[in-house]
Amino acid sequence: MRALRPVVACALLLLEACDCSTPPAVSDGGSCEAGAACATNPGAPCRTGKTACSGGVQSCVDHRSVAAGTGCGGAKVCDSTGACVACAPGLSCDTNPHTACHLGVLDCSGGPVCTDGAAKDAGTSCGADLVCAADGNCVACAAGTACSGNPGAPCAQGVISCATGASACVDGPVLDAGTPCGFGQVCSPTGACLACPEGAACKSNPGMPCAAGVVSCASGLTACVDGAALDAGAACGSNQVCDGAG
Repeated sequence: MRALRPVVACALLLLEACDCSTPPAVSDGGSCEAGAACATNPGAPCRTGKTACSGGVQSCVDHRSVAAGTGCGGAKVCDSTGACVACAPGLSCDTNPHTACHLGVLDCSGGPVCTDGAAKDAGTSCGADLVCAADGNCVACAAGTACSGNPGAPCAQGVISCATGASACVDGPVLDAGTPCGFGQVCSPTGACLACPEGAACKSNPGMPCAAGVVSCASGLTACVDGAALDAGAACGSNQVCDGAG
């Protein structure tokens, strides 16, 4: 029995190496060997051929498909059905799995397949209130909606920006100059929040000396403007008096 073991082991190895999907060639007693490999089958080069011996007539018929992606001439490859089809690797396509946020490229290694290529630019729209993120995912982002926490607040309105592929509160339109932005503060024409003591007395108004000067912040800047006119008869210079009208 021990002497038989190497023989059995050898037989098993031969079985493993055998391509059992292809039946062995069988002779019909004449010149035709059924099952023998041939190359003139109609489906070549994307199908292997085998010899058929029907009615004593020898012919080369299709056997099985070769691996998808096998070259079959020029810019062509075999597809999964055994057909020889055109395929230019890297060509743009639009049926890739994640087409919203990835460019599609043609892959010919396993037959023509549109696969995901490079991610589209972050911030690219991928639907209503949706944009492509930097990692290629399609995420929610409602551009232009009001928000708070923008760097230019309180003198710039906050709006949502999706330009980076993520929701960010950025500066939008600047508020009108003179808009209060804190106690004793107003927004300037450039959107800065500046100190301005509205109504405080001042002395550089144009109607001096017969009009009281008051601070105005309407322009977004501190300005000394004419306030109430001084009483008629108030001295305003050597041998001069105010007329009461300013």
